[in-house]
Amino acid sequence: MPNAYAGGLAYVPNNAPTFVPVAPTSAAIQSAINAASAAGGGIVQLPAGNIPIATTLVPASGVKLRGIAPQLAYTSIPDANTTTFAAGGTVLTPTGAFPAISWNTTVLGTPASQAAFSQLALTNISFEDIGFSGANGGTYGIFAGATNNASCWWSQFKNLYFIGFATVGFSLTNYQHCEFIGNYSFNCAWGQFHGIDVAAATLAPGNSTYYDLYNVNSSTLGNTSRGITFLTTAALAAAADNNQFKLDRIQSNRFAGGAQTQAATMTNAQATFTVTDGTKYPIGIPVTFSATVNGFTTGKIYFVVTNSVNTISVSLTYGGAAVSATGSTAVNITTNGYPCFEMIALSGSQMTNLVIDNLDVEGLATCAAFFQNSNGVNIQLSQVPGTGQAPISICYRGCTNKFLLSPQSCSTDDDQNALGPTFFHGAKFGASIGYNGIGFVYDSVSGKSGMSLGYQFDGAGAYAITHDPATAGGFMAPRVAGLGHAQTKVISGSITITNLNLAYLNTTASSTTTLPSVVAANQGAWLKFFNNSGATQTIATDGTQLFSNVATRTTLTLNAGASVYLEAMSLNGTFTWVIVGGSGPMSAGVIAAPT
Repeated sequence: MPNAYAGGLAYVPNNAPTFVPVAPTSAAIQSAINAASAAGGGIVQLPAGNIPIATTLVPASGVKLRGIAPQLAYTSIPDANTTTFAAGGTVLTPTGAFPAISWNTTVLGTPASQAAFSQLALTNISFEDIGFSGANGGTYGIFAGATNNASCWWSQFKNLYFIGFATVGFSLTNYQHCEFIGNYSFNCAWGQFHGIDVAAATLAPGNSTYYDLYNVNSSTLGNTSRGITFLTTAALAAAADNNQFKLDRIQSNRFAGGAQTQAATMTNAQATFTVTDGTKYPIGIPVTFSATVNGFTTGKIYFVVTNSVNTISVSLTYGGAAVSATGSTAVNITTNGYPCFEMIALSGSQMTNLVIDNLDVEGLATCAAFFQNSNGVNIQLSQVPGTGQAPISICYRGCTNKFLLSPQSCSTDDDQNALGPTFFHGAKFGASIGYNGIGFVYDSVSGKSGMSLGYQFDGAGAYAITHDPATAGGFMAPRVAGLGHAQTKVISGSITITNLNLAYLNTTASSTTTLPSVVAANQGAWLKFFNNSGATQTIATDGTQLFSNVATRTTLTLNAGASVYLEAMSLNGTFTWVIVGGSGPMSAGVIAAPT
């Protein structure tokens, strides 16, 4: 008969017909699933207890597998990687190296049509209140979907626990309009994997919500275990698109592992180099280098892209082209492990419209969270590791339109390909480098804020920008006058702005800032100064030009809290800095604070 719950928008309701397996075995459970499907859908009610799964279970559209909420046992804090299942509740345990539940995992060729691809998926399936144990060698708790093969639409995964799986606790590829609520993974080789691997011309899956996901990494694998990952690949070399995510209360911890440092023996003009033990540097793991040599930059994140015994290569992007060495100077390579949280689209693919509230990433990682080829990334952090645990808090590659809100000190590593507005609000680690693209930056340590294109934080107390991204400290620098951002942390004496930048100067003592001369080439450039100190600040022209062509006015004084907006232009045929506006009334060149 038709399945009543296979095609609608609502999940299988709790008052649907219930089917109870005749015994706590995989065969009996599968029979109940088949009976529910044949009856038009319903709920398979699993009993409490540790149920041995001798054969992988295959779900059916319109059928919910509902257990009894599993009980957990703790030898430490509740979210430690030592958490295990206690007596009570439903736990499915594969008896060998295979998944507990799986479907549609065969790699397929290019779909004949969108409809053909869509019809591959199960619809309106649901899993609720179930534990999954890999204690007997199980590979996956749930494993579904593959390249050009759909897993499910309009489905729900709720209150699921995955402990000790050898491959991945939870793995789902090519899904759409799904809910993930309260899913937790402990001590798995890879905690949770959400993938898209179909060409965007066929379908742009996604449109799903995630609430309260948790992972803690493997106590035995340490650095080489992975946490919560979203990966959009390029199915058969075609562009893929993962679209519209909403995540809330996402926590991923890495309490096992530690810094692994080895000598990297490089040869000029070669992309591969040798290490002592290549098992410490699996493909995809982020690494850093101890010095800026051989074409590599210290403090910057690279990713291992090839690994053959003890010979590896790295790229600036995940899955990207290997970087060739430009010398053979001795240098060390270090990894603190995979990121706690990863949201990656490979080259040619993208993730779009991502909103992540309350992202909590803790413990040991080379970078705590990593985002690649994502457009519209809105992140609110609730916790990040200290620099002793994760050298970089957030790493971006090829991301646009980024928003990052951090309540704690954090550092970012952004690349030069990431364009579009960026907003950062938070504190920067004083001894680490962070970059942000076009947008607004606020540093809660110093209290400085401002618009920026290419904003660099460094460990020497300077906040600066250069015109050449290839030079030391240069990053996403403007190529034309009038753009950019420069700040100083502590001003002593006089400072000359050599690049025409949108600038906020927030100082701790009185100082004089000297402007560059206005010439034909820089007409239209503008600057805004905000005095965030308790002392008066002076802004001076080159000594020959006059502010707004007012006689003798070669300086302006900003009272504490005052601001002024200047534009370089030709006024009545004379080049000058024109006072466009200010925070308060001006008298004799002194600008008052707003009242």
